[in-house]
Amino acid sequence: MKVAPCPGVESTATEPPTEQIIATLHSAGATLLLPRIAGDRLDWVRCTRETVMAPGPMGILEPVGPSVDASALDSLDLWLVPALAVDASG
Repeated sequence: MKVAPCPGVESTATEPPTEQIIATLHSAGATLLLPRIAGDRLDWVRCTRETVMAPGPMGILEPVGPSVDASALDSLDLWLVPALAVDASG
């Protein structure tokens, strides 16, 4: 399975934690493409358990390493996208 958590890998204090789902996907053998801010666009990095993460321009941890061609996004089986406009009242 190829998966892209988007747009942040490391959850912030006000977001649900993402570490466990990423660990579970790694254990299941999923290919993870994680985003990294590159100027005014996102680059995508193929990530493993060994991928180094570093704070990006927004202070969110981002993968360090070579980016993959954007065409890799065409073959994803699943996107994990934050619910940006959801609160306790719906």
